[in-house]
Amino acid sequence: MENLLFNIALVFHIIINLIVQTGNKFSEMEELIRYRKYDFPSLVKEFGIKDNEIDKEVSYIKLKGLSRVHKPDTLPGYFYFMGDKLTMIYINDDTRLGNLSLKKIASEYGEGHRLSSRAGKTSNLYVYPEEGFAISVTHDQIDFIELFPSTTLDDYKSRIHKDVVFIR
Repeated sequence: MENLLFNIALVFHIIINLIVQTGNKFSEMEELIRYRKYDFPSLVKEFGIKDNEIDKEVSYIKLKGLSRVHKPDTLPGYFYFMGDKLTMIYINDDTRLGNLSLKKIASEYGEGHRLSSRAGKTSNLYVYPEEGFAISVTHDQIDFIELFPSTTLDDYKSRIHKDVVFIR
């Protein structure tokens, strides 16, 4: 029995050391992705959203008839809902984007699907539909991040993305 308790304590000690050595167990991108868990009522309740922090009947690109929640001192961006269902989180605040980079994200998630970005003529939108996010990048600088429920590339392109053509 003493050996069993000793072995359990040793395994627990090793696990704790691994967690401490690796630091935060979630990447910066994973921390942002975790906000997708909220539906409208749970977001309002957990973050104390007031009526003046909610805009109704707004659009996000092709998505129409949404409610938008914005509480910049607490939330990382704009949260868009269709009824109670989260449809999009838009993050463009440099302090919220932190140390994210296309290189870090690509090393964790792969290359993504490149589309045109509304951020500018030299910007690209890298879409990771199965993971539920897209990032707009201009010259290695992240312009914004979109977080959405996991989908397919075809669905993202048909429901959300709008091709952008810049004229010289």
